[in-house]
Amino acid sequence: MERLTISERLDDSLKMLDSRSSFILYKTLKRFEKEYDDLSPSEIWKEAKDTLHAYISHPHPIEAIDLLEEAMHERYASFNIHGMVQQRSLEEANTTCCLVFNATLFLLNEIEDKDNSYTKHKEAITKLIGGHPLTVNFLNSIKEYAHLQLAEIKLPQTTPVILRPCQPPVQVTFDYMVKSIVCKAATRNGETIKSNAKGHAGTYPFYINADIFCKAMDEMMEKELDLMMEYLNGSPSNLYLNKVCAFIGRTISMCVINDESLQMSDMVFAFEELSTNEKTIKSSLSRTAKTYQFKQLMNTFEGYLRRHMLLS
Repeated sequence: MERLTISERLDDSLKMLDSRSSFILYKTLKRFEKEYDDLSPSEIWKEAKDTLHAYISHPHPIEAIDLLEEAMHERYASFNIHGMVQQRSLEEANTTCCLVFNATLFLLNEIEDKDNSYTKHKEAITKLIGGHPLTVNFLNSIKEYAHLQLAEIKLPQTTPVILRPCQPPVQVTFDYMVKSIVCKAATRNGETIKSNAKGHAGTYPFYINADIFCKAMDEMMEKELDLMMEYLNGSPSNLYLNKVCAFIGRTISMCVINDESLQMSDMVFAFEELSTNEKTIKSSLSRTAKTYQFKQLMNTFEGYLRRHMLLS
């Protein structure tokens, strides 16, 4: 992505201050720019307007949002700054993508919609980003600045869409998310899986021991919190897809609590609360982190898994 020049950012920033709603959006995005060292408010605003223009009249919003997300992740994989290309991590690209979609949803909610023409469009974006912790922070920030400005801002109506009976009202943590995913995967235990994968052609039973995983995860969070926090960059609510997938993918490859024939692709369905991008999930599950810290973390977790297997 080509970054805007300083003068272009200034011009667009001044435009954002013209109305109360865009001023509140500016203040919110400015906060995230500082927190994540990400795009400026005017750049996110421009990206959101472009996204909205491409998306708003599409007859198939669910399919369209998936294609847009994939394209945006590729777009934000690198920034071109005055001819210098800055390569970015998957985590950083995910953050930018989430910020742009939040801003897009904000702009979409600002459009008068007497005929409810955009209901499915709003629901599709909400389903994509509603469970992301950054979205929770974004909405809280919007509400905070709206209150300070004493303005009636039409906030994205996300709550009816993203709340589920099993979801706690508080911010979801990493250990809660990985346990939820494994428990959902275990609902398929006993099913016969047919595979044409190279080296794994044939049939095998779907099996993963969610009970052992959850017990080991609880013990890990209790006894190895420093090790876990290092992996999570100091935040227990770090739900970036690559963090979650790397942890679960490495656990599956251990073959301690699952059938040894279980494939990463068999697990994709269990991640729908976190992401609907199957291609990214598969890629992240199969990615092998080679850092010493990650190997130490997973070796420690494997020890807890094996201990609980013996105790069961």
